[in-house]
Order: sequence, then C-alpha cells, then structure tokens
Amino acid sequence: MNIINEELDKIYKSTNYKISYDDLENLFMHLFKSDIYKDLASHFSLYFAAQDVTYSPTTDSLNMVIDRDKDSFTEEQYDEVIKFCNENNVNLYVSNPNFEFWLLLHFKEIESEDNQKLLENLKVNSSRRYIEERLHDICKYTKTKFLFEPFEKNVHGAILREKNYEENVNKLKNNLGTNIGKLVYSIIKAGNEK
Repeated sequence: MNIINEELDKIYKSTNYKISYDDLENLFMHLFKSDIYKDLASHFSLYFAAQDVTYSPTTDSLNMVIDRDKDSFTEEQYDEVIKFCNENNVNLYVSNPNFEFWLLLHFKEIESEDNQKLLENLKVNSSRRYIEERLHDICKYTKTKFLFEPFEKNVHGAILREKNYEENVNKLKNNLGTNIGKLVYSIIKAGNEK
C-alpha cells in the first residue's frame, strides 16, 4: 500500500486534490500498468488459450507496435518498454514520431520531405499534425477513414524506404525512423512460405 501512496504523491502533488470518479480507471491503470504488462507477457499463452486463440512459441511471436510520441512517452518510459520487451521475449516495433510516419513511407513524396519537420511533427491545425496533413494531401488519409488500397500496393516501397531512416529500437528513442517494415516483411515472408 505504501508504494501506491508514493505513486499517488507523484501524480497528485497537492494534498487537497480530489480524484474524480471518472478519473479512477485511468489512475488505477497508471498505478498498475507495469504489473499488468508483466503479468500479460509472462502469461500470454494462458490468455490466448482462454480466448480460443492458438499460440505456438515455435512458430508464433509476441510483438508490440508503438509510437515514440515524445509528448506522452518519456525517455525513462521508453527505456522501460525496451527492458520489458527484452526480458519477456517480445519483439518491439517503434515508429518515431508516430505510426503515420510508417504510412508516409509508402509514398515517394517522402523523399523530398524535410526530416526535421517530420521528426518535430508539429500541429498544422486543430485536428492534424504535419505528417498526417502530408498523408491527407497525398492520399486523402484520415484517422477515422482508412483506405487500405494505396498502402497495400506500395508496401514493398515502404519497406525499402524505411532503410533510409533509423531502424534500431534503441536509437529510435530520439531519431526519425521506424522498424515496422521489418515486421511487415516477416509477415509477408511467412505468408509466402505457406
């Protein structure tokens, strides 16, 4: 219980702060997320079995795909995720600054983009950041209406273009890039082998 109190003190500096009912779920997830992730990773085969999902450690793998998202993901948290994945045999795939960077790699237009603008990915209006705006300009992309076709036909180009940027998980903490293409390539390769 003392650990929980210490965590609460970190989150809520003021002693007279009242936690609203609506915030309770977020608070508990924040307090226990490390334990939840560790439990999930160490018992994921049991969770799969309970859901009637087959899993074979000889042919299947556990993969985590995340955004770097510097606004809500500190460097310490990033390091913890890497450590967690290494300790639990989880393959980590990261896109910095966000998943839309991986999507933008599907189009040749990325080759003329300013890498600093891509990495900073500043808001260009109230609803979009730079990369999402560029995707919208190129293929009418929106987060709420995803059309798969333009990405499907350009996936091999995205895998190749990814190599022009950072792919190392440790270096993706602060550098523009992604390694999602490695995961996609392994899925395509596995599908072709069947």
